[in-house]
Amino acid sequence: MTHSRRPDDPDKGSVLVIAAVFILVLVAIAALVVDLASVRSDQRTIQTAADFAALSGANNLDYASGGSSQLACTEAWAYLQQNLPDLPTGEAFSCSGFTTQRWDGSSTSPCPTSTDEAPQSIGSYTITMETPVPDGDPMMSNFEGIQPSDGNPCQRFGVQIRQHQPFVFGPAAGTSSGNVAVHAVALYSTKIGPKVPDLAALDKHICDAVSSGSGDIWAYPAVDSNGKPVSQAEIYADSDGTANCNGGHYVLDTSSQNSGGYSYSGANCSNPPTQAVGGSIWAGCDGSTEPGVIATYALTTQPASAYENGYNYFPVPVPLSAPITRAPVDARYHCSNLNPVPLNCNDYINDLKNLYGYTTTSGSPGLRPTTLPTGWTRFTLVHPSCTIKTTVTIQDNTYVDCPSGLTIQKPGSLTIDSSKSGGAVVFEGSISFQGSGGSLTVVPGSSPQDTVLYLQNSGSLTVSSNATVDLPQTLVYSGQGTGGCLNFLSGSSVTWSAITGNTPSLAPYTHLIFWSEGSCAGDSTFDGGAILNMHGILFSPNAIFRLTGGSPINAFEVQFWVDAIQSSSSGAGILLRPDPTDAITLGAGVSLIR
Repeated sequence: MTHSRRPDDPDKGSVLVIAAVFILVLVAIAALVVDLASVRSDQRTIQTAADFAALSGANNLDYASGGSSQLACTEAWAYLQQNLPDLPTGEAFSCSGFTTQRWDGSSTSPCPTSTDEAPQSIGSYTITMETPVPDGDPMMSNFEGIQPSDGNPCQRFGVQIRQHQPFVFGPAAGTSSGNVAVHAVALYSTKIGPKVPDLAALDKHICDAVSSGSGDIWAYPAVDSNGKPVSQAEIYADSDGTANCNGGHYVLDTSSQNSGGYSYSGANCSNPPTQAVGGSIWAGCDGSTEPGVIATYALTTQPASAYENGYNYFPVPVPLSAPITRAPVDARYHCSNLNPVPLNCNDYINDLKNLYGYTTTSGSPGLRPTTLPTGWTRFTLVHPSCTIKTTVTIQDNTYVDCPSGLTIQKPGSLTIDSSKSGGAVVFEGSISFQGSGGSLTVVPGSSPQDTVLYLQNSGSLTVSSNATVDLPQTLVYSGQGTGGCLNFLSGSSVTWSAITGNTPSLAPYTHLIFWSEGSCAGDSTFDGGAILNMHGILFSPNAIFRLTGGSPINAFEVQFWVDAIQSSSSGAGILLRPDPTDAITLGAGVSLIR
């Protein structure tokens, strides 16, 4: 039987062609989906960068802390440099079109109608920053309508980022590239939360965190250079009121009830105390009708331990919804101490420790008794006394070789000459005065240079009766340990101002006068007989500061970040009023609105 061969199916070739085309289409779609997914991922990343750049810029619109629109632009760009992916390194964003003039919201300094705007192309990005951001600006139009809480255009800082992104697989589908476009607007407002605290007592649990005893702790509003109040007077205690809160002890503690010449229960802003009333914690008014703030976390967690009703507090203490913590200070100077650690954290305090700290452990970083960096000088005194009894002058970049600590005895004087370049002087331990008199002086020169006095091994600074200390543009640093005390005794005279940034290598420490991680086992002491002219941030979060003597000590222009502050004698106390240009401004005044 003969079988004939069946002819080929005429549709077979068509099916193969259709299948091939279908596969190509699937591949193209898949490729396009991959590229679009990459765009969406990048858009989220770039949106986050824009959000935080806008917040960084808005935070620098605060005129009271030296802000301006040009500084806002500079800070926003610094953030983008560290956090915007694929941004070419070494590129500059010009902020010269932004003004350095400060807008303060007054009738004599109205918000301008023109906008500082700087669209610039850098790599694959086109970046625009602007302030003021008017109501009708496109950056304000993509969400709900303008709200009263959106503030004034001069309180807003906007960032827009566009990125042209070539596709990897898209050409297979006939699409070679895509675009990412995001924007963010942040608002700075003095009316959102706290701003410039006079005092932050950081102990997490202790009673007597802020204790006037039978003395007085008075806080006044921070004011600008024209004397205009820019913040309420603010006293904060982080304690939750769970430690040593018995026997009549409270987180906010004062020994006197509302009685006598000044009635705190009837206090108002036009009737502040004019003299010590003996047992009071007082947060003064802003020059109009708004009293200050006394707040503690204990009113949220352990109200009965917070304060004693009917005693001398003005105004009545209020709850702190969450502890202030040391984070606002760490964010500026010691970012690796934050949790989580920010991206591209530049930790300036760790830089100091790596340069100048050492222990006897082999291989530890920093200066050592046997090896000094190029350009450094060793200053050696006879051990173990290490006492200066004559006039001695040393230059900056000097290592003072006194393991037992340096002592200055009248008529002895130590002068540190920083006039040439500015820099550091490292001491192996404490600096103290013996007996009555003696002096410690830093000379910054006619073009004032900054100076760091680094006290190794948790050294302390103790200034005795009739001794004189003059530390212009100087940071005193002390590390972890049982020391790190700051003692000003009766009759001492202290003039001390913060680093200004005039010396580039020390610019990161601007605004600081004292940084100590020490616990100061014997407590730091401020005596009412001391004469203080201090200006800057005092940061000693692990040490109790004790107020002694017969009168309050004037610590105007200093912002205190301490473990606790306690008055231990009748009439002792402290008067507080930070300078907002040399203080930490709490970040609650900044919010994202678009």
